Amino acid sequence: MLILPFTPDDITAIVGWAGVLVGDIMPLLVVIIGISIGAYVIQVIISRFR
Repeated sequence: MLILPFTPDDITAIVGWAGVLVGDIMPLLVVIIGISIGAYVIQVIISRFR
């Protein structure tokens, strides 16, 4: 029998908290990635017209 410093309930709570955290951060990540892709595309278009 392994003696763990945390119980399965603690693990469930940590996983749930991590899920909420990812859910909060995900839209922000999508926005940042979208902006960086958009900026790259705009740079490519501008360099084509030069």
